[in-house]
Amino acid sequence: MQAEPQTVPDTIALLATLLRRELRLPELPPRVLVYNTNWDIPQTNDLFLVIGILADDNYGEGQGYSYDPVAQNLVENQIVARSTTYTVDAFSVTTEARRRRHEILFALQGDAAQRLSERHSLRIFRPTPFVDLSHLEASRRLNRYQTQFAVFEGFGQTKPVPILTPPFKPELLINA
Repeated sequence: MQAEPQTVPDTIALLATLLRRELRLPELPPRVLVYNTNWDIPQTNDLFLVIGILADDNYGEGQGYSYDPVAQNLVENQIVARSTTYTVDAFSVTTEARRRRHEILFALQGDAAQRLSERHSLRIFRPTPFVDLSHLEASRRLNRYQTQFAVFEGFGQTKPVPILTPPFKPELLINA
C-alpha cells in the first residue's frame, strides 16, 4: 500500500495573489513578484511589490505510530509546525509606494487574509513597521518600503509502515 503524497500549499504564491487582489494591481504585466524567481526589472513607474522568504523555523516536529485495524497495518504519523518570516517590498519611481504602503497592512490583516488563513490552515501575524529603503537609481529616486510578517502553518502526513509479520494479537494463556 502506497501513501498518498500530501499536497502542501505554495504559501508564497497564495500571499502574492492575496496582495495583488487586495491592492487591485493588474495581473499582466506582473506587478507582484516573488523573490528568487525569473522576472525582469520593471521599466515602468508603476507600483510593484516583491514578496520573499526571509527565514524558516520549524517547531513541534513529531512522529508517532498507530495501528489501522481496517487495513491491518502499522501507520506512521508525522507532523511539523513551521513559522516562516516573509518580506514585502513596495517600490515605485513615483510616490505611489509611499502613498499606498498602508494597503499592504490592510491586505494582510483583512477579511480576505482571514479566509485564506482558514482555507489553508495557516496564521498570518501582524506585520512589522515599514522601513524606508529608498535610494537613488541612476538619475531618479526609487521609493522603496519594506515590512516583514510571520506566517505559522502546520503540515502532517500519514503513511503505512511495512512490517514483515502480521500484527501480534495478544492472547491470554491460563495454565491449569
